[in-house]
Amino acid sequence: MMGEGTAEVAAGTIAEFSWAEDWTADLVAADVIASLSDHLVGLRGVCTSWDSGMLDVVASRMPGWEMRSNHAVSPVLGAELLRAWPRSSCGWDEWYFCAMPTVDEKLHAFCNWGGVSLASATELRELSAGFDLAAQLARHKPEVVVGDGRRVFVIAKRPEVVAQFQHLCERRRTTR
Repeated sequence: MMGEGTAEVAAGTIAEFSWAEDWTADLVAADVIASLSDHLVGLRGVCTSWDSGMLDVVASRMPGWEMRSNHAVSPVLGAELLRAWPRSSCGWDEWYFCAMPTVDEKLHAFCNWGGVSLASATELRELSAGFDLAAQLARHKPEVVVGDGRRVFVIAKRPEVVAQFQHLCERRRTTR
């Protein structure tokens, strides 16, 4: 399996999806979501990872949010909701953005595989606790996936979304 952070920046494809990841940009999912908000309006967000505590308690106090298979699912996203995106100091760090979320099962969070690059995602299928990311993406059909952990990443149907993310990362690295 690919070693932890073998490249500062990497990009590629998984099935019909483009992706990029950055190990040094010092961004979190909420920063990326804010930057990509124009691409997310009209979609719904599904939280796949909640390291600091399930978003359930927060979701129950947020109008229009619901729980499906232990995942917090947002209402249809508008600019105002995206500006006030939920943040946590250590969690809620992977989101699937879909037109029609089909959350009838547990979504596996890629961000929880710490040092694994998206370039090595297919190798997770061989592990007893692993999963098939390409199959999960095909099943749930997200427009965009945003995650963070040891690295920040975006997976998207449209390559221009990934390009915008890469530009954000470059700006972040060069303006610190």
